Amino acid sequence: MTLVGGIGAILVAIMVTLFYLPILGLATLGIGCIFIVCPIYSLIFGIMAIIKGSQMLGTNPAPAYTSAKSIAIMQIINIICCDGLNLIMGIVNLIFLNDPEVKDYLRSQGVEI
Repeated sequence: MTLVGGIGAILVAIMVTLFYLPILGLATLGIGCIFIVCPIYSLIFGIMAIIKGSQMLGTNPAPAYTSAKSIAIMQIINIICCDGLNLIMGIVNLIFLNDPEVKDYLRSQGVEI
């Protein structure tokens, strides 16, 4: 979910930058361009999520799980860019990471929770 969320966030950043901001900027005579924060946040989150998601799918995924909760929280915060898919995936990630079976598995792999 982290990897897919990262790819989706980058696509949202591209779409907002190319289609939404020019129209908003023209309609509000440039004042609406202050919403450039949304695609910047979405792009930064997307890159971070792709990196962490790739690490979690790698041969040694245990170190990547130490920051999995912060990436899930960043997914939820990505709702400021009207990205509902990342909101849902972030909530599911947090629920998944708080599952007792997942915590036991991560402890057996040497990850501190």
